[in-house]
Amino acid sequence: RTIYIGGDSTVCNYYPLDSSVQAGWGQLLPQFVNTSTFQIRNMASGGQIARGFHQDGQLEAIVKYIKPGDYFILQLGINDTNPKHNESEAEFKDWMRDMIRQVKAKGAIVILSTPQGRATDFNANNVHTAENRWYRGSILTLAQEEQTPLVDLNVLSSAYFTSIGPQATLALYMNGDTLHPNVAGAKELARLVAKDLKRQGLSGF
Repeated sequence: RTIYIGGDSTVCNYYPLDSSVQAGWGQLLPQFVNTSTFQIRNMASGGQIARGFHQDGQLEAIVKYIKPGDYFILQLGINDTNPKHNESEAEFKDWMRDMIRQVKAKGAIVILSTPQGRATDFNANNVHTAENRWYRGSILTLAQEEQTPLVDLNVLSSAYFTSIGPQATLALYMNGDTLHPNVAGAKELARLVAKDLKRQGLSGF
């Protein structure tokens, strides 16, 4: 069985895999998966948006090979909110919905994930929150409407970041960069994703 992953620079692989300072959580997910049951194909790429993942061949490759019993974990929204991509929230939902339906039509399970916030999303009380970022509401709505499992990594990561505090959170991100995790940060995000999927009863975690 295969776990396919779609996403952006916070999810994708960085090379060389064993020595890159930067990492995406999809790159570290194999550490938290039963690899005797699953192999992982991380199809995420830096800068990606829903329209791009749908139109540029990544979805096409997944739909061609995905089979019943496989998973497709999809996390987008960070770049989609950038005006330069000319993609409205309604268009984001349409692209995401079509991807969900194409994969489900192949008999596989789609899992939606919301993106984590920035390292600096702490309020005056040192509580980390990024709930209004990156089309999270639309992702939650899609999960409900399309009846897909959801990992609300946005909220899960904020709870973890709050528990360790601002300085320890900053240490999980690249130097001078409040958005992209380093290897340690990507590992923690992957752990949170796998833990929540196990809680939901999905096999392999």
